[in-house]
Amino acid sequence: MNSAFLKNRFLVLILIWVFMLPMVVHGSAGVPISIKESGKLALCTYEEKGHIILSVEGGVAPYKYEWPSLKEYTSTVENLDPGKYTVIVTDSHGNEASKEILIQPPYPLIARMEQIQQSSCGEANGSAEVKILMGRGGPYNVQWSHGLEGELKAGQLMPGSYAVKVSDQYNCSTTLSFEIKASNTSMEILKSITSNSCGKKDQGAISLEIKGGIAPYRYKWSNGATSSSINNLPSGDYQVEVVDAEGCSISQNFEVKNSSELNVTHQIQDLACNGAANGWAKLDIQGGAAPYQVQWMDQEGQGELERDGLKPGTYTAKITDASGCTLTDSFVIQEPKAMEISLQSAVEMDCNSGFASGEAWVSIEGGVSPYKIFWDNGAENTREIQFSESREIKVLVEDSKGCVVQKSLKTDFPSTQGRVNFHYSQNSFIAPEEIVVNQPVQFESILAEDVLTWEWDFGDGRSSQERSPSHVYKKKGSFEVILRVLDAYGCQSVHANTLVVEDRGTKMKIPNAFSPNGDKLNDTFLPKYKNISSFEMYIFNTWGELLFSSKGMDSQGWDGIYQGEIMPEGNYVYKISYADLDNKVVQKSGMLTLIK
Repeated sequence: MNSAFLKNRFLVLILIWVFMLPMVVHGSAGVPISIKESGKLALCTYEEKGHIILSVEGGVAPYKYEWPSLKEYTSTVENLDPGKYTVIVTDSHGNEASKEILIQPPYPLIARMEQIQQSSCGEANGSAEVKILMGRGGPYNVQWSHGLEGELKAGQLMPGSYAVKVSDQYNCSTTLSFEIKASNTSMEILKSITSNSCGKKDQGAISLEIKGGIAPYRYKWSNGATSSSINNLPSGDYQVEVVDAEGCSISQNFEVKNSSELNVTHQIQDLACNGAANGWAKLDIQGGAAPYQVQWMDQEGQGELERDGLKPGTYTAKITDASGCTLTDSFVIQEPKAMEISLQSAVEMDCNSGFASGEAWVSIEGGVSPYKIFWDNGAENTREIQFSESREIKVLVEDSKGCVVQKSLKTDFPSTQGRVNFHYSQNSFIAPEEIVVNQPVQFESILAEDVLTWEWDFGDGRSSQERSPSHVYKKKGSFEVILRVLDAYGCQSVHANTLVVEDRGTKMKIPNAFSPNGDKLNDTFLPKYKNISSFEMYIFNTWGELLFSSKGMDSQGWDGIYQGEIMPEGNYVYKISYADLDNKVVQKSGMLTLIK
């Protein structure tokens, strides 16, 4: 960086400090570089961290970013403590702009509830007010638990528990809870009315139970009574006013009704097919006092006069009219005898030709003939079909009444190709594609589902009846491995493969240089080896400082990085220790060169 550039940069920083304005620098195209910030620019607690997201306009893209104090080079920085952070933005023509951004430290937001007014008589006349004692300054966002927003005072509150959340402009918040109590809870009248019905006259009654308020209660009936219950009432309207001990009152009207005798009949329709759910019933109600309530014993809640989709069984309904008179009605929905079908199949195999044929057939009992038969392959009105592959066979049978029964059957059909195969591997050293003596070879069979038995011939005079055996060859050479299987159809299949077994010679090739420059060519220092059972590698600088170590056959090698930094070009020392397949340990050391 030359002295003229440093002078210009110093002048720019002075202008920022004097005018406290965002820094802009004109690019070569005459458009200024403008830096805007967003993100989490204030902390609510000391456990939180801030982050800054930059938006740059002007200049000539692309831009480069530098945060000197953070040693970061991106447009977004995270995990920030409170404080000031400076960013330098450089466009593609070398023009620069810088800006100082503040992550504000936590600042207490303190509020309290004031002037809580309790409700009276259980009405919505309570109120409460929140006062902000300390904070960063407005505007503040105020949210009450009952839905009110933006107000410091809430009115028309019912008795109950409430909360209010106050948030500052940086979304830091505090929540206060309070309760609006009732000096006297609202009253509720629970009534029980007995109508003049079911042949009774002047036997009506009204009985009241009061919930809420403060006992004792005073009653003022329109007929002059002063008790909670009145009896021997003729049909008509009655009014009551209830006053509690604190003078809160509630009024309500009641009617004592009169109705004729209640009578119920029904119509039903049985099921056409066994197992269906298409029964139907309808209740006809005469007399009594409408409206009527129907309660079916097999249902919860209020029922309807007409029902469909019924299954076989006994159904009972209790009918209650508006006067409280009740009547019970029962009936039976019946179903006919079931139609039953069975679906079977068989497969015959010619082992010499490899040709197989399958047949499926249906048997029918019950129902009412004649029957209609529909197969999923399009065949109709035949009791058997042919098939030539493994699949699910479906059949539908319909009797003369329209009753339908379906069946399905999964069928297995033998395959004439790929019925037997196998793979093998030896994973005790770095080159599993090579097979060596005195090391286990793992064989894995690939068999069709209908294979019942299998036998291995390893070509060296030994055999196995395991499905996927392991075998050790004692000498090198070529061996023909044969797998013979017998399937469920009595047919035999054979698969053979030639396996070449080599000696146990160990090989190790160590490079003398590598270039970790990210071009995916020679980016890591790692020897090439085979037929070894263990591996360790250590990398030192010329002063003897350990830079890298790795143990195990899955080593990825050294990528030239130490403590997160790429090492400079130059010479380094390696020390390698490995064991052959007989566990004989070999140690090697030497120089390697890192080239960028």
